[in-house]
Amino acid sequence: MKDFYGHLFHRSRYRIKTIAESYAVSEDDNGSLITVTAVATVTLPAPSHVYKGMWVKIVNAANSALTIASGTADTLVVFNDVAADSAAFSTTSEMIGAAVEAVCDGTLWYLLPMVWDTQTATIVTA
Repeated sequence: MKDFYGHLFHRSRYRIKTIAESYAVSEDDNGSLITVTAVATVTLPAPSHVYKGMWVKIVNAANSALTIASGTADTLVVFNDVAADSAAFSTTSEMIGAAVEAVCDGTLWYLLPMVWDTQTATIVTA
């Protein structure tokens, strides 16, 4: 299959969305790579059967704080916490390149870290 310009196109190609402010992820973002270029909170929708199997990758492309939050409290599974509300990458010198893959099972969102080196995520549970 070829795209509009005649280049080979594979269905596995990422859709890229660049944001420079807080953003609410929607069903249309499924399979996207969201790059963040300024201080922002990326909010995942409340988990439900509608989002089962949905995934997005979120990458901090700036030296700015990035927070990833769930639309419903206590529905993020992160390192060492099964009921988190958000994860923030805000430690100086560890923000650029901070990245996660968020996957929904219909009940919870799983934040899977994609790191090159040590990065500190601040986890919030209300």
